[in-house]
Amino acid sequence: MMVLFNNSSYIYLSILILPLLVLTGCTDSGSSSSVTGADPGVLEAPIAFVKRPVPVDDNGDEIQSDLREPLFFAEGGDVYLRSNSTVTATETNITRLITAGQGDVKDLKPSFDGTRLLFTLRQFDPNPNDDDIPTWNIYEYNLQEKSLRCIIDDVRSTVECDGFKSEEGDDVGPAYLPDGRIIFSSNRQRQSGEMLTNEGKPRFKALDEDEDTAAMVLHVMNDDGGELHQISFNQSHDLDPAILTNSYSGEVMFTRWDNTAGNNAMHLYKINPDGTEL
Repeated sequence: MMVLFNNSSYIYLSILILPLLVLTGCTDSGSSSSVTGADPGVLEAPIAFVKRPVPVDDNGDEIQSDLREPLFFAEGGDVYLRSNSTVTATETNITRLITAGQGDVKDLKPSFDGTRLLFTLRQFDPNPNDDDIPTWNIYEYNLQEKSLRCIIDDVRSTVECDGFKSEEGDDVGPAYLPDGRIIFSSNRQRQSGEMLTNEGKPRFKALDEDEDTAAMVLHVMNDDGGELHQISFNQSHDLDPAILTNSYSGEVMFTRWDNTAGNNAMHLYKINPDGTEL
């Protein structure tokens, strides 16, 4: 992955170089700009990237990202595809149909064979003064079928994540496991809530030690959103799971915010997809 910043035009890019796939002619959703005349001396490797305006405060100063705020929202983010890495390549916005240019997208990850993309998307909040805040949801884009779908949703008639299941929590940082399942970070706290119910206690979401937001912990699910379960338990956030490339069993490295007993730091941890060997 390559990250570029351009302060003069206020554009942020997060780029993935994909295996060689046929991406030309993408016109299914959003806008496209098509040009010809690719450089014959350049390897045509398709790329996918997130592009958004750099967020600024009321004084016009850039808002710096903070790992302790995994649900930060910056209006104007979308996922784009280019048929190759040249400046003249076709560029297609594949999420504008959902965001209308007002949502945000992050955590772009490819499948192992480069045929699918995972990312998280949040809609714009049309009523910021009420308590109903849109959640971060996981989407998958199929590069061969040129189709977009919501992973966790009980309403399959639309592309958007707009069912009850999708609104049960915020889901970020998805990554494919070698067996096709998906690991991600979420404040659903599925198993934690079930344990409280089994103990006859009211269900609630544990807050981080600063009591600012519900703790984000690791969950695993099938690629259709089924069999969703929690595998890590932390009083603060477990974020950004990534599969170790030398591990056939799918060992996962992630960032844990240790914020207890005087500690306040981000550390790297390792865990198996079933929650063992932390």
